[in-house]
Amino acid sequence: MIHHFPLSSKHLGIKRFLFKAISKFISPVNNKYYYSRDYFYERLVSNYNDVDSYLDLKTKVSEADSLHTKHNIFFSKSIKFGSSLSSVKRKLPSPNYQVIGNPGLKCHILFYRIFIGRHKVKLEMHFFQNRLFFFNYNFTSLNEPDKMEILNIMKSKYGVSMTELKEKRTIKDNDGNYIFIDFNINLSINYLCPSDDFFNQANKIFEMRKHRKLTKEIAKYKELYSRL
Repeated sequence: MIHHFPLSSKHLGIKRFLFKAISKFISPVNNKYYYSRDYFYERLVSNYNDVDSYLDLKTKVSEADSLHTKHNIFFSKSIKFGSSLSSVKRKLPSPNYQVIGNPGLKCHILFYRIFIGRHKVKLEMHFFQNRLFFFNYNFTSLNEPDKMEILNIMKSKYGVSMTELKEKRTIKDNDGNYIFIDFNINLSINYLCPSDDFFNQANKIFEMRKHRKLTKEIAKYKELYSRL
């Protein structure tokens, strides 16, 4: 005979924790397992857990030999850099997911799955202190003709040559706003406003972190020096 002993509150707590942790990563659908929706977006958010990804992008566009356009860079005529979070939410459908990212600066990030023309696109919109400062389109499952179609549209819209667009990948408007095209994974088109205060604050955090790291290294060196 098998005897079943009641679980203690401690064991029940561990069991609940494990169940919750496993459920976060997988969910059964037709006897198959997929990443849960929350986990999918949390993986995207993890790209922005620190300021490095933002600053790396700013450095890329700042140091690039950018193509110049007379066409203002913005999301739409009614949504531009500096638009408030509330106004953007009123003008767009409800996001598929939203989160406060980057603990230091508390950026509000909206995630959408949309269609642009016939293409499935993941859209991200990033806000700091209630202002839009960065957004991007991530295209998935594009073949080469699809990519060329999109690049041709950008070439026509922003008045640049295709050869230079594919080579330089960076466009700058009269207001100092940028587009950066990333071909590394499928096709990602990034739009940013480097003059937004977010980048000043992000740089301060980066410098403080670098100073703390240097201070720790000096302290370790001094300890070794005094002991040896």
